[in-house]
Amino acid sequence: MFKKKVLFIFFFSSFYCYSNNKTDSLLQYIKTAKDTSKVKALISLSAGFESNEQTKALGYLNEAIALSKQIGYDKGVMLALIPMGTVYNQKTNYFSSDSCLKQALIIAQKIKDVSTEGNIYNNLGMNYFNKFDYEKSLIHYFKAIEIFRITKDSSKLASGINNVANVYFIQKDLDKALAYHNQSLELSKKMNSKSRIASSLNNLGLIYRDKKEYKKALECFNEALSIAKEVNHKFGQSLLLNNLGKCYRILKNYDQALKCFNEAIVIKLEMGDIGGLAHSYNNLGDLYLDMKLYDKSTEYNLKSIEEAKKTNNIGILQNAYLSLSEVNEAKHNFEQAYVYHKLYLNYKDSLFTTEKSQQIAELSTKYETEIKDKEIVKKNAEIKIKETEAKQKETQRNAFIVGFLLIAALAILIFKNLRDKQKANAKLTEAYTTIEIKNKIVEEKNKDILDSINYARRIQRALLASDKMLSNNLPEHFVLYKPKDIVSGDFYWATVNQNRFYIATCDCTGHGVPGAFMSLLNISKLNEAINEKNILEPHLVFNQVRKEIVKALNPEGSANATEDGMDAVLCSYDFKNMNLEFVCANNPLWLIREKKVIVFDADKMSVGKADKETSFTMQTIELQKGDCIYTFSDGYADQFGGPNGKKFKYKQMQELFLSIHQESLEEQKNILNNTLESWKGRLEQIDDVLVIGIRV
Repeated sequence: MFKKKVLFIFFFSSFYCYSNNKTDSLLQYIKTAKDTSKVKALISLSAGFESNEQTKALGYLNEAIALSKQIGYDKGVMLALIPMGTVYNQKTNYFSSDSCLKQALIIAQKIKDVSTEGNIYNNLGMNYFNKFDYEKSLIHYFKAIEIFRITKDSSKLASGINNVANVYFIQKDLDKALAYHNQSLELSKKMNSKSRIASSLNNLGLIYRDKKEYKKALECFNEALSIAKEVNHKFGQSLLLNNLGKCYRILKNYDQALKCFNEAIVIKLEMGDIGGLAHSYNNLGDLYLDMKLYDKSTEYNLKSIEEAKKTNNIGILQNAYLSLSEVNEAKHNFEQAYVYHKLYLNYKDSLFTTEKSQQIAELSTKYETEIKDKEIVKKNAEIKIKETEAKQKETQRNAFIVGFLLIAALAILIFKNLRDKQKANAKLTEAYTTIEIKNKIVEEKNKDILDSINYARRIQRALLASDKMLSNNLPEHFVLYKPKDIVSGDFYWATVNQNRFYIATCDCTGHGVPGAFMSLLNISKLNEAINEKNILEPHLVFNQVRKEIVKALNPEGSANATEDGMDAVLCSYDFKNMNLEFVCANNPLWLIREKKVIVFDADKMSVGKADKETSFTMQTIELQKGDCIYTFSDGYADQFGGPNGKKFKYKQMQELFLSIHQESLEEQKNILNNTLESWKGRLEQIDDVLVIGIRV
């Protein structure tokens, strides 16, 4: 008979109530606190929201980190990053949790806080355990144990050894698990920690039960139960009674099993533990099935189902329906057995689909409501779009003309300053004899050049897609834009034409001033193709832009034409009909749907002069609510950093996007930025960075 196996590893806990009074007093204290005291208060305040209001907790922790950085308090940054890692762990966002903990680890090693370093390694081990990466989990647990031995922290050492034992138990290496749990038990006895002794004994009992050494298992469970009763730990008592009952059931000592399961039910009823009650009823149902008391088995399995439905515990429901199927099969009620087996299979499948079905139902209700609202504003919106399109085209054309005139003037000014600088240096050699005077004049000239480039930056920024335009035409979105130098070769540009919203994510040849000049040329050609020549298909837009760029950079058609251009993605959204048309030149587009990354490959050619100049390929996506679409330049993936100074790479980028795609877009932007800064560390940013995310 198949039954789903459930692993119970528990620790007795001393819970404390984070009272409203404490929260209020901390909030009052923060108003007047300064520097390190305020940092510590913010971190303490966040603890009250870690389990229930995680967004608030993250807000206080981010505030603590910002203040710590402002006052140069490295330890404060570290102390805030550790609970931040815990919050992300609770949200099952293990990638962000790892990022926080690794940043904290760097600081702990820098300030030589060995004890905290051990705690961080232990937390990282838990993250890898939750991600089922048991090899890395063990590596980090062992590092933590080594530190706890050095610091002689017996409590943490016992906990770390217990964690290692749990990994081996999951991997079915029962002998190693047994050895480590025995070590943990010895340490707990030396400390005379009853809660840890009971925990270790329970875990040892589970191992002996799996090894079929039932006598030893019963001894461990009974000894742990005595401790649980001594300290009046109700949850521990009920858990151990269930473990004892299962052991007696295997030994066919049905009277003892029945006694244990009934005692567990009494405790669960006292506690009001509905989920635990469903599990205990299910245990009784299985026991009566073994005893061939089929009516009793049916009674308790139906009770189990009734309680499990209250908490939607699909695992218990699945097990109870399987038991009922076997009861009816034994009674030769084959038709009813088939019905229950079908329900068992349905719940087995629904372990994966329940959450998705709930989301679909919610979205359906929301969609029907939105349809009514949209019909009301539809006509007004269409009229407004037609009026604004004409104004946008005229404004953009005028902006480009003014922009190019200013850039041309600035280019002349920059080159004039460079020439003047050369002349000034020559005159300095003849006219001045002191280094101090020479440096002063050089600094003045450099300042002039820097001022000119900063002004060029203002003009370039003005030609990018404005926040207002993006907000008016896009649903939830973010733009992470980090130029390497003052001006950038990466740019993002947008426009509206015939009820379609166009947005381009572009990476021009070069960065700094040369890249900025290329970006202005490419922006003008995109604008000309879509808004002046009314070329609307994205692949035809790129064909036209490539033709114009080659002509602009090689007006006489010489054989030695430059290969400057841009790698880019151009998207054309029709949100009304839920359709996306796009074209990719060297850079791909990624779509995350139903927790999977779908990669749309790019044409292996840039928008510019190249050996291969066939037509670009237009691709389409029928959009669905909740889709996350990401476009980007190569700057993020190519950034060097991490422990070995290697590139971040696209595979790790995909894992990062997948781990954060359910967060708000603003939170995604923060995580992407923090992860990149953490990865880069003290290394130089090697290229412009541009990432755009859109949720439909």
